[in-house]
Amino acid sequence: MADTVIARESPQGFASRASLDQRRVGEIDRERSSTQDEPPPHGASGSIHAAFLAAPGEYDAWKERLADRGVTLINEIAWDSGVRSCYFNDPAGNLLEIAERDLWPD
Repeated sequence: MADTVIARESPQGFASRASLDQRRVGEIDRERSSTQDEPPPHGASGSIHAAFLAAPGEYDAWKERLADRGVTLINEIAWDSGVRSCYFNDPAGNLLEIAERDLWPD
């Protein structure tokens, strides 16, 4: 069976593309996965927080893109390091963050 490619755009204008092997859909054992130490288990319970780094110089453009699509920013933080990050919810209620650059550089 061939891979299926899924491409779609969310209501906020974010494009996603994934390749999905139809033979493996639904084969994840969440209970068994949750007992492992590494990597983190598959799936999540409740809402999650995920952060994305904006490409250099594109942080403000991302905020504009969100505003143009009617996405309300929940908060924007200017961290002590001078890095800014903004927070908003996706349609599923997950908290998403776009950071201006790495908040914890080496």
